[in-house]
Amino acid sequence: MSPGTAEIIEAGRDITGGQYVDALHEKARYTRVWAEFFEQYDLLLTPTVQLTAFGVGLQTPVAIEGQPVDPFFDDWCTICLPANLTGMPATSVPAGFGADGMPVGLQVMGPRWADARTLRAAAAFEQAMPWQGFQPAV
Repeated sequence: MSPGTAEIIEAGRDITGGQYVDALHEKARYTRVWAEFFEQYDLLLTPTVQLTAFGVGLQTPVAIEGQPVDPFFDDWCTICLPANLTGMPATSVPAGFGADGMPVGLQVMGPRWADARTLRAAAAFEQAMPWQGFQPAV
């Protein structure tokens, strides 16, 4: 088990049954809000995460702009939370390169059960981009 997984499990030991039930209710409310959003929009396009790619072999960043981060509890990947919490489909594809030359991603999120739609949109975006086959110097 990774140290990060152990840290998350340890943090969960302090959660009471009541807090867990409250969290499930909040998750259901959050899912309804996102379902309402997708009644008006077919897809949501966002960056995949709030930073460029980090070092090879790392599962999470260790610092952002020189500031140390807690890889499991800081906000470096909050853009992924809606899909993770609601079960709605999301696909990430390469979207270009940051100022540091490292890759950035585009997240394509859709309503529940629209997996094929998100995959088609992501594939079309990826096919249209000029960096097909380009690999950054890492």
